Amino acid sequence: MFLCLKLLAFLYNFVMDSNVVTLVMSRIVQLSIPYTLIANSAEKLAMILGKDCESQFSLRFRVGVIVALLGTATALRINGLHLFFIDVDEKCDFFHKKWLSSHPEEQAKWTTFENVLTFFHTFVSFVLLCALNIVVVAKLRVQHRKTRRQSTSPAQLFSVFFRNFLGSDSITILTPVSANTTSQTLENRVLR
Repeated sequence: MFLCLKLLAFLYNFVMDSNVVTLVMSRIVQLSIPYTLIANSAEKLAMILGKDCESQFSLRFRVGVIVALLGTATALRINGLHLFFIDVDEKCDFFHKKWLSSHPEEQAKWTTFENVLTFFHTFVSFVLLCALNIVVVAKLRVQHRKTRRQSTSPAQLFSVFFRNFLGSDSITILTPVSANTTSQTLENRVLR
């Protein structure tokens, strides 16, 4: 029983003493998420545009973007280590004597910065992500239309194969799209 209480007290102290670091790390991750999505969408756009995404330069560029992203997010959110602290009141019960608090003078100093950062984090990243994804979808739509115009229809080809397999005395010829035509045509010819 005594060992269990010691373990519980150790866990409580460990969790409470690491709250500031955990909070700062979670704020860094929270700031990084939308920009990671933006970087991913930009990479998709690069692939759609036919850029080489498998080269060593591309790999180094990706690693550089990740390092820059994490470095920037850390630089913007590291102020939390000075802003927050664990307050201890020895008069309270053991499991109620520690709590997360902030320095009022530090909080007043960082309030405007936090408001501006929150605006950019929420609004600007959302607009960037939406705009980038609209461009990606538009490019994919154009590519899909080009591909559909240039390919032969698998359903029609299967139909031709299946009819000829059953021993029909006619053959169906599928004429692909060319420079002179805008659509595919099916032509039936009787074999005799």
